[in-house]
Amino acid sequence: MRSPDVLKKSLKPWVHSTMDLQSNGYGTYVQKARHIQAFRRGEPTKTFRINLNDPHGYVTLVEDKLIWSCVSTSDNLSRAVYLFDIRSWSLQVLNGDARETIRRLVASDQLVGFATNSNMFYVWHHASRVKRKFKLPNAALLQTITCRGNTVACAGCLEQHVLVYIWDFDTQQGKSFTIPYTSPLLAYPTLG
Repeated sequence: MRSPDVLKKSLKPWVHSTMDLQSNGYGTYVQKARHIQAFRRGEPTKTFRINLNDPHGYVTLVEDKLIWSCVSTSDNLSRAVYLFDIRSWSLQVLNGDARETIRRLVASDQLVGFATNSNMFYVWHHASRVKRKFKLPNAALLQTITCRGNTVACAGCLEQHVLVYIWDFDTQQGKSFTIPYTSPLLAYPTLG
């Protein structure tokens, strides 16, 4: 049981991208195994305190990443998104290009994105840390936003129809379409 080969195999699923298992000694393997065992028992060796003072409640957990926004004490506005990777114990701060206020926050297993008060939408890819952005054609599209994989979708109810905008991170292309209120796609009838 004290074989480094046995420890490497049991550690590999936990540290696959955060630690080089080939160039470490037995002591490093044991220490990492103790940390993992403590985490699994609910007795972590490190703690991280987050003050979630954003009244909009922008906080989400996607796989092993905790993503949230905080209100600044200087101007009482939310201007940054924080991405904490629980597996690697690393923190990233994500900002827009200007001092824009965050209106909505979404995340998927691959992306983190937020919309700002100027209808800009900033998107980061988790693995590559590449940042991209696009301008929403209509502020009403901020009524509902979501993302899945490498795709961001925004939708909003206008007077005559529902407007939907879908944007792809890889191609940086967006498409919009409308859905009339009479469409069977909309499950609930409108109140006139």
